[in-house]
Amino acid sequence: MKLKLLTIFILTSFYALGQETVLKEKKGESYYVLKDDPKIKHGTFQYSTKKGLVEKGQYYNDKKVGIWEFYDNEGNIEQKYDYTLKQIVFNKETRQFGGYKITIDNKPTDIKPDTIPMFIGGTSRYYRYLQENLKYPKKSKSMGTEGRQLVIISLSNEGEVLTTQIFRTIATDIDEEALRLMNELKNDWTPARHQGKNVSVTFQVPVLFRLN
Repeated sequence: MKLKLLTIFILTSFYALGQETVLKEKKGESYYVLKDDPKIKHGTFQYSTKKGLVEKGQYYNDKKVGIWEFYDNEGNIEQKYDYTLKQIVFNKETRQFGGYKITIDNKPTDIKPDTIPMFIGGTSRYYRYLQENLKYPKKSKSMGTEGRQLVIISLSNEGEVLTTQIFRTIATDIDEEALRLMNELKNDWTPARHQGKNVSVTFQVPVLFRLN
């Protein structure tokens, strides 16, 4: 199956060479789009911040393909993920979050998976996502409410987020924002594995609400 996917990717890559592209640059991103359809990313993509390169890879007809590299804040490769084969090929981390439990019939057990789910891009990408997308609720901000919210994620055996729930409430608007952020990461996880098979799991991830 993997050989078949690789063959398809190689063949489509040859076809892609015949399509004319245009370079676009905005907000730290540098990428190519189809000249005939500027909404379609097609070719090399790079994203950088003031600290340096964050991630790079290839798009084919607006889909991420092949091996993408993700970097930590020190400029070191944190993770390599193959979007064509849907697997991590290098990972500096062995653990990201906590509370991993296998679920059976949508109910958590006390069994821990042999291989935990991983966030695609690593924890640096996860916390960068929070920093760039968290919208501090106005009411909690005006009241000076802060906290570290834990969200319980239920993940399918295919790595898709099924449900999210709050571990312990801080404030209603903060709880809602934490859930919104996690629900946006529906397909950003690798599946957990146990005894050679993909399994469904629940686990906890933190969302930090801090006022400067």
